[in-house]
Amino acid sequence: MLRKLANTGLLFFLIASGAFMLLYVIALFDKIAHPHYKNLSMMGYGWLGLIVIGLLIIDYFIIKRFIREVGRNR
Repeated sequence: MLRKLANTGLLFFLIASGAFMLLYVIALFDKIAHPHYKNLSMMGYGWLGLIVIGLLIIDYFIIKRFIREVGRNR
């Protein structure tokens, strides 16, 4: 029961961080195309980019864990 809850939480984290990454990339392209349009400076986008890289690293380890669990269950 607890393992299913943990896996559900991890899947929610993957989906939420994927959506955040997609929104970040869209906003960054918009910032590059229209630099005067957005209020966030390029330094702000840089810090958000570091957060996105951190999320990618965490997502990598979560996906690696799911792949191992599927391999064990076979």
